[in-house]
This record gives sequence, C-alpha cells and structure tokens, in this order.
Amino acid sequence: MALADLAEEVKKSSFKWIKTTGLHYTNFYWQDGYGGFSVSNSGVDAVKRYIMNQKKHHEKVSFMDAYNNLLDTYGFLMKIVFSDVFISPTTGLYNFC
Repeated sequence: MALADLAEEVKKSSFKWIKTTGLHYTNFYWQDGYGGFSVSNSGVDAVKRYIMNQKKHHEKVSFMDAYNNLLDTYGFLMKIVFSDVFISPTTGLYNFC
C-alpha cells in the first residue's frame, strides 16, 4: 500500500470515528497533507518511548520545535513555518504534503 493511500484511509476512518465521540469535536478536521518517516529496527524502541511520552514531552517542547529538531537532526533541508507549510532553503515556500 502506498503511503498516500494509507494516510488517506487513516484520516478518513479516524475523521468518521471522532465525529461520533461528542459535540466537542464538531469542528475537527484534518489538515491537508501528511508526512511519513521510516525507522530502522534499532530505532523502534526509541520511537515507542517517544510515543508513550509524547504528551509529557510536548508540555516542555512544542510540536513545531520537536519536528524542526527532527528535520535538523536527520538533514532535511526544510523547516515548518506554519502547521501546513514548509519553507525550503533551495526551493522557497511550498505546501506540506
């Protein structure tokens, strides 16, 4: 399955489900685009720990700062400016997808 198809299915299914959980999600929607990263077997435990501690971690470090740090750490030549737009030093602004 292509990553784009997986992202579409996850968004579609979770959108339908979350709308059944109460009125406080009436205005919920997914942003355009998606991101996908792979991890080697040796990194799986670190990713699991990150996911388990994500809420606590983001009390101290914003999602945007953590994500930009990830991009820096692994050499991506882009930064998030807003939640749905990247800026690339080589190509300028373009949509997150």
